[in-house]
Amino acid sequence: MRIKANTEIITNPNKFRETFLSQITESVLNEKYDVLLKVVLYYIWRGICKNKEALVKGEIQIDLGILCMAIFMSFLPIIQNLRLGYASDAIILLRALMERIALLGYLQANPDLIVKYKIGDNKLQPDAMKWAKVHSLENWMILYSVFTNVAHAKKEAVAGYILSKNPISETFRSSIFPPKNNIAESDDEIFSMFFYALLAIDPIAAKVIGSGYIQIDQSYNELLEYLNQSELLEFRIFLGDLTSKYTKPNT
Repeated sequence: MRIKANTEIITNPNKFRETFLSQITESVLNEKYDVLLKVVLYYIWRGICKNKEALVKGEIQIDLGILCMAIFMSFLPIIQNLRLGYASDAIILLRALMERIALLGYLQANPDLIVKYKIGDNKLQPDAMKWAKVHSLENWMILYSVFTNVAHAKKEAVAGYILSKNPISETFRSSIFPPKNNIAESDDEIFSMFFYALLAIDPIAAKVIGSGYIQIDQSYNELLEYLNQSELLEFRIFLGDLTSKYTKPNT
């Protein structure tokens, strides 16, 4: 079945948000993070559209532009996993996304390596991670390690045996009541991680796209077309708390 393109999605961020959210009609995330979802989807829409515009005009290096646009689009399935309640899946996708962001930043800083990227040089990604450790957001690699612990969880010794599928583990599990996790705190933490990933690509996208791209912390005024003053204040408080959290000096 052929899907008909809707040009309004490109020209109108509200239509973009409406179309995206309509794919899942019921989600706790919608109610809890209504304002933040508006902001996140606006910045994703803007990143995609600014990339597309610069590519059409021939204003940016085509391989970097395509990679940058693909990264912005890759935020969308992560949001959908969060809306569906699949936190672990979202974190696994976030980990892969952070690798792509590191690669984009590394290639932007070292354009002579784009040729190697195009032929699939498998040594670029490890080098990109080393680059990101120094040049990306503060505590970025610590966050990446958190993602890695979820994506590549290890089972060892007795704990591994108890958690694996066998008669003894089944007996133990059947006698253990499920822990009472604080779902609200978990959602807050994962959404913060998601937004931090969006902040990670922000300065890199500004360099790739050029003057047509305004970074998140400098573009409050343009949000007033889509948010009222109280909603904008809620976002600014969230962004301030988030940056303070991740950039707090280690003691």
